[in-house]
Amino acid sequence: MGAAKRMAAVPKGAPAPVPVATVVVPDVTGQAFVFAKGTLEDTGLAWKVVGTVHGYAANKVGKQTPVAGTKLKDTGAPTITVTLERTSYPEKGEPEDVSPYIGTSVQPIEVKPVVAAPAPTPAGAPKVTKAAPPALRRSRRSE
Repeated sequence: MGAAKRMAAVPKGAPAPVPVATVVVPDVTGQAFVFAKGTLEDTGLAWKVVGTVHGYAANKVGKQTPVAGTKLKDTGAPTITVTLERTSYPEKGEPEDVSPYIGTSVQPIEVKPVVAAPAPTPAGAPKVTKAAPPALRRSRRSE
């Protein structure tokens, strides 16, 4: 289609058509609610929870409406409805190590004290005490 035909398609004086902004719904099913919520907000979508929420971290998204991949007209913050389901954790067995790091053994080091301890006095030596400074001594004359 040539430029002359395209210009003729819009009547003179009429505003040019503006493309409608769209948002594609991300897939948040199976995600922990706290992460799904962040994903939706980062995409510019609002969210509404259906069902009960007993601690965000223990719940995951079981279902979402509209489904992932749906194109929506960007009306400011289209609302996505998420249904949460309880996350099940194993109750028996050994804890799972899911860390990507390989552990090493703990190896304590010997630390020398910064301040030297006082030397012990030999057995039978008299114990020496320091006298109080003159300003703190009580005078018997004033009594």
